Amino acid sequence: MLVEQQPYQQISFKNLILRHLARNILARNKVFKNIHQGESCYIFGNGISLKGMDLKKFDDKISIGCGFIYLHKEFPYLNMRYCLELHPFYYYPLWKNPYSRLREKNILGALSKKFLTDHKNLISFCSLSNYFGIRAENIYYLHNFGLKTPSLEACNLDGNFSFMQGALYGMIGLAIYMGFKKATLVGCDYTHSPARSLHFYEKGEGVIHTDTNRSNNVFFELIKQKIDLLTVTIPGTQSKDLKYVEYDKYSGEKFCYRENTQIVEKKWLNCLRDSKMYSVC
Repeated sequence: MLVEQQPYQQISFKNLILRHLARNILARNKVFKNIHQGESCYIFGNGISLKGMDLKKFDDKISIGCGFIYLHKEFPYLNMRYCLELHPFYYYPLWKNPYSRLREKNILGALSKKFLTDHKNLISFCSLSNYFGIRAENIYYLHNFGLKTPSLEACNLDGNFSFMQGALYGMIGLAIYMGFKKATLVGCDYTHSPARSLHFYEKGEGVIHTDTNRSNNVFFELIKQKIDLLTVTIPGTQSKDLKYVEYDKYSGEKFCYRENTQIVEKKWLNCLRDSKMYSVC
């Protein structure tokens, strides 16, 4: 269960030293404090539901994205201002594949790194562990310093950022720090009931999960103190933890399923296939 922490009492001596050494790196993040005070935004996951949504319907607000959202053919229509990648040591030439647990050539990290260096107007946040793996003006670093339970007292991009267990937590933490008052979740399928696994760039319609623990209602109850959340679901799907609206009603357009080959270019699907991490064909 998620509970509020007293974060400064739980940081180990090692992490106190690391935080001191990283203070100037993290200080750059202060520019984002309440930069969007009172505004609304979209938060984009990579869920299978994106296969049936026209992303052009979500161009009216600033977006925060994660993962491989930039591979979607309709990505250029979004007002994507910020993106997040929390995998440690993700931007180095070699990495440990989280599935095979083997040390391999980092195909995916290289792909993301090239995208970010080619799109310098997109601000990206990543783990502090990547400081020597990717360096650019549009790259900013985050660390939890051992605080692994989300706490509103440790939601500081310029210090202890405790929202690093996953991309959704991280993007919500970014939105809170930046002062957004409302966020609409799109493609965040683990907030749906029933939820579906897999990503928009993988083949098929996903796998239905009835495990209610996949979406942590205690976490959402905690962050409701700071931000109003709405999740966009597929027709016939609800959300037990959040306010929700079906895509058809939100967009005024029918949900229309498309296969991954229709929304992601073949060369990118080939990269994902070669990584041996995703089922794309």
